[in-house]
Amino acid sequence: MDDGSGPERPAKRPKFPKLLAAPEASDSRTMAAVCDYRAIWPSSPPPPKASMRKDVLPETAAVGQTSSFFVLSSQSSTSHSYQNGFTAESPFTDLRDTFGESLIPRYIPPPSEVNSFVKFRWSRRNNKEAPPQLSPLMRISTGSSSPSAQALNSNSSGLTSPTTPTAEAVIAIPAVHSSNTSPQEPLPSPVSIPASKPQLLPSQFGLMVKLDSIDLQLWKFYVSNWCPGRSILPETNFWLNDLARMLPNDGIRAALLSLSGVYIYDYLPTLQIGHRVNMRFSDADIRLVNLLNDWPGLDSDQIDELVNISIILSMRDIVFTERRLKTPHDSRWLRGFTLAEQFLGMTDAGSRFWRYPNELVSPLRISQSAIVGNAAILAQCLMELPVQDVIGEVARFGWLLSGTRRDMYEIHGTCGFSRKLLHMISQITYCAARLQQDSDSPVIPITAQYLLRELVELRQWSREGRDWATVMSEPAVIEKVRGLPQGYLIDSLEDMTTVTAEAWRIAKGYRLPRNSPDVTANITDLAMCIRILPTSGTIFTAQAPLLPVFMLGMLATAQENKEVSMSWFQGVLQSRVRSSVSPLYDALTRAEAWIDTELELEEKLDPHIGARRPWWEHLVARLHETEEEVLCFT
Repeated sequence: MDDGSGPERPAKRPKFPKLLAAPEASDSRTMAAVCDYRAIWPSSPPPPKASMRKDVLPETAAVGQTSSFFVLSSQSSTSHSYQNGFTAESPFTDLRDTFGESLIPRYIPPPSEVNSFVKFRWSRRNNKEAPPQLSPLMRISTGSSSPSAQALNSNSSGLTSPTTPTAEAVIAIPAVHSSNTSPQEPLPSPVSIPASKPQLLPSQFGLMVKLDSIDLQLWKFYVSNWCPGRSILPETNFWLNDLARMLPNDGIRAALLSLSGVYIYDYLPTLQIGHRVNMRFSDADIRLVNLLNDWPGLDSDQIDELVNISIILSMRDIVFTERRLKTPHDSRWLRGFTLAEQFLGMTDAGSRFWRYPNELVSPLRISQSAIVGNAAILAQCLMELPVQDVIGEVARFGWLLSGTRRDMYEIHGTCGFSRKLLHMISQITYCAARLQQDSDSPVIPITAQYLLRELVELRQWSREGRDWATVMSEPAVIEKVRGLPQGYLIDSLEDMTTVTAEAWRIAKGYRLPRNSPDVTANITDLAMCIRILPTSGTIFTAQAPLLPVFMLGMLATAQENKEVSMSWFQGVLQSRVRSSVSPLYDALTRAEAWIDTELELEEKLDPHIGARRPWWEHLVARLHETEEEVLCFT
């Protein structure tokens, strides 16, 4: 624990433009208001594309004639190589103008709500011919809303259709107001209060950028319905706290709107939505290409923009499962996160928590490192070992360790566990790669024992629960889980956070055969954690432990533990929402056909690690034979 001593170093904070105040750290129940999307998007053909110079603001285009924010110059290209060997290339360019080929809904919405990775109500008016409504599950909390949070969400009130009031009109709901009257000012007498309805705030109040009706609805869905499904930890919800404030940035805004539109199109497929999603995706990719072509001269703000756009478009590719690249092609989402990883490495200040224990790191940088590291490191677990450059793997994810020691063990909302645990998972992969290269290495067995001891003693904390000092003095969370009664199901935010993080800790990569006593003991504990986690509802978000649940299904030898994994996947898939869960469930189902018969299990392990049969690598190789793409656990 830090005692305040040790060398101090001034914080290297990225220079952020003062765009929009960050939303207040409230819980995921802070959402915006009701929207009817089909009223905004009639089933009419999309207008032809027009060109727009980068220096022309998007709001100058008439509604229905909105065009791209960016254009590629005649000298621009999708990739550019430099003398140092680094090739900057967008992995997403081939996806331009490929969305919206079908006007058949992907999901027939349920009669009530979707409360999973996306959270909204689906209801119909009494008029059966009227279109359905998409609305948030909860209302904005007025008791603790900050001005910035109100500004972010106030655009969701008071929308009306420009046409005559019919069943197609957008539902208008009352705006949320809070009194700012000074105590010294006398309140007006009741007689002076007019009987008319109070004036509503302008529909785009506080956005600091003008959006046409379609972009506005895409934005409202992102803030109100998508972001609450990302994390139950409001302080570290990267998608809301960091990216939402960057709405005035054309490239980031285009990427976010394209991501939002992919989800809406699943329920309300129209030509206009498909056209707008394609347009905004092209805008974002063009901006990414332009930044990559100029990368040696980018300032810190532009590098942050490049990393953020890469993250958003990678997430879009993850959930856009029907267009993922199959082998032998490299996955776009993994190339996108690797691209972001390269720029995080280029801008790494080199500070580490043991060297500069009081180092201050910006929340944006922490979130970027957590989400990029999470995608790349977890994908490594079920990929061929990186034997070509194992020396480079030692420091590959070192930027995860910037900040204070206390920060290292904080559960982060982008991944559901701590950055320290994430870095340790990468070190386990490195040790396996180094051992494959040199099976007689005396260093790797010692390092492996050190990592195992750290994993056993690891304690993780969150700001919404007990602080780090308290957690460090308590027994592991699994001790409490073992004592829970049969049929218990978590219903609190704090327990959901801690048990999910504990599942990640327990699912440590032994890389041992599934019949090993150490593995079977861990699998039993892991099943206890997964069994009590809900698979939908208010506290279910993208923090879900996808890799631990998948490993539970792959490694369990007892049928009851296998069923825990399969039941979890089936419960999550009951929600009619786009996610990366379905490909994992399909892969696990296919693996059941060969996992018990085709992989030989050793009854007794050689005491020397280097002399053991690499069972895990054989498992990965067999998975690659049956699967057509890299498995994604983000």
